[in-house]
Amino acid sequence: PLDPGQLPAPTDLRAEIMPGGAIHLQWRTAAQYEGLLRYSVYGATQDTLKPSAEDLLGTADDCRLTYRASRSNVRYTFAVAAGLAGVDGDGSISEPVRLATGELPPPQPPQQATATLRIDGSVRLTYELPPGTRSGGVGVLRSRQAIDPSAPAGETVPVRQSPGGESLLAPPSSDRHYALSAKDPDGGPPAVLPLQAR
Repeated sequence: PLDPGQLPAPTDLRAEIMPGGAIHLQWRTAAQYEGLLRYSVYGATQDTLKPSAEDLLGTADDCRLTYRASRSNVRYTFAVAAGLAGVDGDGSISEPVRLATGELPPPQPPQQATATLRIDGSVRLTYELPPGTRSGGVGVLRSRQAIDPSAPAGETVPVRQSPGGESLLAPPSSDRHYALSAKDPDGGPPAVLPLQAR
């Protein structure tokens, strides 16, 4: 059996800024381990990185991850650790890679969105984020009237995220106008897509 403590560190870690401002991370692992590992991706805004829960950006089953919460004019340090799928704990960690961002473009609104009214009055919202766009998360607004994307107003809705993301469940309401709001990691205005529950 594989020993989690003896796993080889990922190699050739690379980070690049995508046209939409997200950061694409990619690395390599030995061919004999492909499909057996999961990866923990860590990031920090200082030159040294000590992997911890607060620095965990996400996990991946293959050798890549897109980090969407990137901020403008920040120097990042990234590293990746391999672990066994379904087993807690990481093995060896990669050499760090550093990347400085300049001024990044604002987020783009979600796309391919639907708002499906369910029999109990709740609404299932599905969407995709445009490839490579950055986002500090997606929020939901709800209103009795159509929501203007240039001046969004309405009730902020507490939603339940589905595993894997890009699907949200809003609690029952008589309101039928919704908006998906891609938050700007730099604190600027969100990118808003209005839609109506049907």
